[in-house]
Amino acid sequence: MQLYGDGLHDDTAAIQERIDSSKVFELPVPENFYLISKPLCVHSDFVFKADANTVIRLAPNSDCMMLCGNHLKNVVINGGKWDMQNTLQAPNPLVTYTYGQIKHDDMDDRYLGVAMRFFDISNFTFKNSTLRNPVTFGVQLTKIFQFTIDSITFDYDVGNPILGTMDGVHLESGCSFGRITNLKGKTFDDLLAINADDFYYGDITDIAVDGIFSDGGHSAIRFLSSGSNVKRISVQNIFGTFYQYCIGITKYYFLGDKTKRGQYDMISIRNIYASKHYRYPDFYTPESYVYPLIYIEKELDIRNLLISELHRREDETDVETIFVDSDTVIENLCIENCSYENKVGNAPFLVNRGQIKQLKTDNINLYGDNIRFM
Repeated sequence: MQLYGDGLHDDTAAIQERIDSSKVFELPVPENFYLISKPLCVHSDFVFKADANTVIRLAPNSDCMMLCGNHLKNVVINGGKWDMQNTLQAPNPLVTYTYGQIKHDDMDDRYLGVAMRFFDISNFTFKNSTLRNPVTFGVQLTKIFQFTIDSITFDYDVGNPILGTMDGVHLESGCSFGRITNLKGKTFDDLLAINADDFYYGDITDIAVDGIFSDGGHSAIRFLSSGSNVKRISVQNIFGTFYQYCIGITKYYFLGDKTKRGQYDMISIRNIYASKHYRYPDFYTPESYVYPLIYIEKELDIRNLLISELHRREDETDVETIFVDSDTVIENLCIENCSYENKVGNAPFLVNRGQIKQLKTDNINLYGDNIRFM
């Protein structure tokens, strides 16, 4: 079957034919770009390669994912610029319908605006790619064991219908033994979501995150637990400005069991060089509420949390750096080797409305006469 790459012919069937018949498939550099209209589905023991500048674009009114794989092992996705063209697809179903009308099930193939989705894969690698303007998430990963995500760029500048729910990498439950490195760009929801109880429910463990770079993004990382365990997570080297928060450790979710508490343990956050960015897109949060840089929500049980080498020079928003909300219990919180300078006000470095059973602080440098620690 002929492969065109001219941006006019639909290359879906030709690309899929080559995927199905190959262990390693390298997409040729096209004359223009590749146009697809259905999801490309990968298989086990497979490597997909494309030049970093090769554009794969979803045709208008396709209303589907671009790339997917379920119940597999040994999969590598390397390269490509994946452009979902969100304004030419059906509007974001997460904001055009109420949450109660969206069935949360990763094996449901209905249109949810996700550019890529991978479910139940062992030994998975996704690297050297650009994701452009998905309707909702760039890539959604569920039950992925032993994985590497590296050098992914997010090129988001428009939403359909609003700039909202547009995550970058979205981890669901069952993800473990993974390394995520060098995520770059601006997203209009969490650049990295580590969500144990979202579309799928269960623990997320043993994840290393190293390198997030964003100027004016929504947030670097959101953790979410409504009863499942999020534990043994290492985060380091975050740089940039964020209009929601830099890191959120949360419970809240519309469909979550409100009787359950978020469960966290062995969370390490290091080397954060970040500050606030002014809020510009229309989003859920009322304008009257401004999130802190590190937001620890209510109704959480956290056994061990380390925050180290957090350095903030604030030019935009006078809000606390670390905030612990009411009815959250932290057994052991260690904050060390941090600095904070606020050029627009005197919001405190740490506000605690919950219960911190053991707090250890060391080498906290606060610049300004009226800056308080608590």
